[in-house]
Amino acid sequence: HVCVGWWGSGHLIIAQLAHEELKSNPADKNLVDSLDALLNDTSVFFPNLSGFVDVATWADNLHDEFGTEMFGKWHFANNPFIEKSFNQSLPKPAPLTRESNVWSTLYYCNESLSHTDIFTAATKRNGKMWLGAWCLRWLVHVVGDVHQPLHVTDMYNNQFPGGDHGGNKCKVNFTDHPNVDNLHAFWDSGAGLYEKRLNIPLTKADREQLVNWTTQLRQAYPKSKLPNSTIDNLDFEQWIEDGYHIGIEHGYLNGSLECGTTSSNAVVLNNTYVDHAQDICQLRLVLAGYRLANLLRMIGPRHYKAVLPGYCRNLDNDPTHIRIDVPELIFIAIASGAGVFILFLTICAFCFGRMRGRRAGMGPSRFERIQ
Repeated sequence: HVCVGWWGSGHLIIAQLAHEELKSNPADKNLVDSLDALLNDTSVFFPNLSGFVDVATWADNLHDEFGTEMFGKWHFANNPFIEKSFNQSLPKPAPLTRESNVWSTLYYCNESLSHTDIFTAATKRNGKMWLGAWCLRWLVHVVGDVHQPLHVTDMYNNQFPGGDHGGNKCKVNFTDHPNVDNLHAFWDSGAGLYEKRLNIPLTKADREQLVNWTTQLRQAYPKSKLPNSTIDNLDFEQWIEDGYHIGIEHGYLNGSLECGTTSSNAVVLNNTYVDHAQDICQLRLVLAGYRLANLLRMIGPRHYKAVLPGYCRNLDNDPTHIRIDVPELIFIAIASGAGVFILFLTICAFCFGRMRGRRAGMGPSRFERIQ
């Protein structure tokens, strides 16, 4: 199954918080410039998604817009929560591993992006540039995913002996929120706070809305109120473990939440549950934003310079080549005109040669006499 963490707005909030955090520190100017250059240089491969904040939803777009399931497991970790009354005669779920889940996405993309600055020679830089941009887009996204508690918790009980897929099978009734019909979607929406979908690329109005959200979150949860040990914690396993315990205690209420299986018997989420979940979601979003900024401070390229796309960079570095930028339509018109002109010259050459042959007595009648 594919889990879409925080929906789009939550991921955009995390990226916006991280970007604001980095831009607020003059020491991070080179880092911000390098990240922006890396994304812009590869925008030809990722149309309309070249801004640091806009790329936050790209990993979900692979599934939502293009229908691929190839990267579905990269977003979550099926860390099994086995409810106490679970029938012991049923097969038990396998314990969580490090492979093919959000942990491996974080680990390997972290490793790849940290090497982007090392390869600066033109002969090695093209592939590293593309891989770095790919991994940056994934990190901006999955740092958010791993902070959504039901992305790292999967409940097993007699009702769901095969797991509830992080709350996706747990039907809920969330008053006045018809688009939220399961427990996973409830937490994805920030407990209803960030259900509104923003356009990508962000419009002016959407960006204003996003900044309003992040401003409110910064005021409610300033860095001064969060322990440095919490913000600076970049242990991916600990991130998963923390979210897992939050999912059990506050998502599933330690197993006492009675999930529905259809819309007719969906569990009604009371105000106490909703209010508490909203507080948790806001804190998790803020924490994810600060941690993303700190992670990029540690591994992000600080010396990446804006360059031309890879397919023409080598020519630009070669002084024997001349590069001229021409708009696409003008290029097509010039190429078409050149083709017509070459065809015209070919026809003229043929006609001229035939005319000279006849004047020299080499027409068909001449060949007939020779034979």
